[in-house]
Amino acid sequence: IDENAEPIEQELRIQTRVGISNPMKFIIGDLPEFVEPVSELPPTPAEINQMLSLPARSPYKLDLPVTINGQLLPGEIDKFTFKAAKGEKLVFYVNSRKLIPYIADAVPGWCQTILKLYNSENKELISVDDWRFDPDPVMFFDVPENGSYTLTINDALFRGRSDFVYRITAGTLPFITNIFPPGCSVGATNKINIYGWNIPDPNFDISDNAKTAGLKYIHTETNKFKSNFFPFFVADIKDCTEAEPNNDLQSAMKIFLPIIINGRINYPGDVDIFKFECLSNKTVAIEVQARRLASPLDSIITVMDGSGKTISINDDYLDPSEGLLTHYADSYLMFTAASNGTYYVKIQDVQNHGGNEFTYRLRISQPSPDFELRIAPSSVTSRAGGTVPLKIYAFRKDGFTDQIQINLIKPEQGFILNGGLIPEGQSQITATLTFPPQLIQEPIFLEFEGSARINGTIIKHKVTPADEVEQAFSYHHLLPAQNFIAFVNQIQRPVVPIKPINSAPVVLSPQTPTKLRFAVPPILARQSLTLELLEPKTNNIHILSHSISNNILEVLLKYEP
Repeated sequence: IDENAEPIEQELRIQTRVGISNPMKFIIGDLPEFVEPVSELPPTPAEINQMLSLPARSPYKLDLPVTINGQLLPGEIDKFTFKAAKGEKLVFYVNSRKLIPYIADAVPGWCQTILKLYNSENKELISVDDWRFDPDPVMFFDVPENGSYTLTINDALFRGRSDFVYRITAGTLPFITNIFPPGCSVGATNKINIYGWNIPDPNFDISDNAKTAGLKYIHTETNKFKSNFFPFFVADIKDCTEAEPNNDLQSAMKIFLPIIINGRINYPGDVDIFKFECLSNKTVAIEVQARRLASPLDSIITVMDGSGKTISINDDYLDPSEGLLTHYADSYLMFTAASNGTYYVKIQDVQNHGGNEFTYRLRISQPSPDFELRIAPSSVTSRAGGTVPLKIYAFRKDGFTDQIQINLIKPEQGFILNGGLIPEGQSQITATLTFPPQLIQEPIFLEFEGSARINGTIIKHKVTPADEVEQAFSYHHLLPAQNFIAFVNQIQRPVVPIKPINSAPVVLSPQTPTKLRFAVPPILARQSLTLELLEPKTNNIHILSHSISNNILEVLLKYEP
């Protein structure tokens, strides 16, 4: 790693002659690094029993600030001692679940670490096992007296395995706990308030971050050390700040659509109510951004008519584009006004919590149809001239249902994407990527773009690479990746070309079987073929028969709705 490398989160992949791996997170830090000696894994049951019977290992002695790299074995508690001075405000934060967000064969699906702090008399001072809704713990310690202290880390269930790895960043470091407002409109030039530990300046100028719409990450620095990165959303809709009191219908804050309100549930039991005028048969979209912006708020929204009668209510709304969240706590709904008049929107914390950090952005507007796209996996390997399947996912917003066309932005060196049309109303397709016929030595970085007509205008969005991962034997998530990489297998073998006679989409009819025709080389005509339907995996589509004649492969499909 270059000594001038920027401290940042990177992706690490392994490349061999036969392929390229999925990405793993790799963090370049700005502190001195300590690496715990690597253990021989996996230990046998006998070795585990022997380890458990041995005396506790002496703590490692470290100087702060430092980043600790470690690994947890079954039953293991890693210990580290350091000296601290009275009045220091120390921060300890773990990256473990962040490094490997989901593990297929572990429950709850990640390494659930616990941090504990002891004084020189071995008295436990603090114990933390998370940071709000994040499984990776964060510990704050206001040092009461000069002395030696011991930090420990272990899995909550004392599990251990090769992928239970962690990084602990420790020292008198800046750490952002919350900000307000949590977002702004494009072009804003105001300052926002930053809250946390060891923050050098609580006022942060957002001008540079507000030039374009989208999710941004802000940070601060002190003593040349960067803080954590905190999410901040910039929208192309005007916004305002909630004004108290607005806890009942009589004091509800009047707003004019479209609007985004930056607000806060100030204390347990606090509610915020907003009122607006709406015409009959007009549809209104209401969306909360809180948990997605690192707020602990578990929102619930209620829509009421002019008399206070509840029209619609929503607690949680599934947002599959948020691959790292397992609790979709942000609320969303659309409703259509039954008549002209005044309407109210109430937001509160469904768990009856509140405080300075319980911030939110509440969008109340006409529907703004849109979409996001993912393509998986984020790396593919094939022989020269080969074809691989790709899954493309569409996350539709505010009632958008029209078709979306996916294309390669730049067909690098002869790569061809086929079947990239997401039909109206569908959220997932399987497309194919065909590799160029020539051998290419280096990995190729490809970019994809989706386009759709929305309200008469062609809207284009880049497709985010992603990987489908499994959590705890059951749940599946799409984790975004930084790049999409195609790699040509360096072991040359001939590819048997099979090409469809007609490249137009095929419509299956339940009344009559559907015939598919492919051009095949003569060598296949002399082979005994077995065909299997891989995508979509469904019991509604069956291969009835197939035959080859005059270098044409005919496949008969039957569709049973």
